[in-house]
Amino acid sequence: MKGLRVVWGTVAWGIMVLSVPAWGQEGAPPPEEVLTLERAVALALENDRPLKNAGLEVGKAADRIAAARTRRLPALQVGVTESMLVLPIELEFRRGDFGTYPVIGPIPAEDTTLRMDVRDNLTWKITWAMVIPKWFHNGTDK
Repeated sequence: MKGLRVVWGTVAWGIMVLSVPAWGQEGAPPPEEVLTLERAVALALENDRPLKNAGLEVGKAADRIAAARTRRLPALQVGVTESMLVLPIELEFRRGDFGTYPVIGPIPAEDTTLRMDVRDNLTWKITWAMVIPKWFHNGTDK
């Protein structure tokens, strides 16, 4: 039995000596992800700045096309402006203030007073616009 004890002691001692370097090591690293062709293409497309810029330019062109299509239709604009004199205006001109001419005489011919009282002034502006395309003509220029 003594021989068996020596064998087991030697085996236990060998296991302890061989396992000491493993105590300072971390576990096995996780297996790295395999990069497939599809994933590589997807990553390249996600991070391709010129491709992103080209996509933005396509969007801008689509917006310009939509704006041009709206200009094909007639446009109606209605505007209202209101103004009001705060104080009355009174202008006095004496006879001949603008000169005296031999043929027609003094301007004004007599003393004149121009008055404008305080009042509201309402102005309407209505605009109808339509773009006529180059291809639309009455057949005069061919």
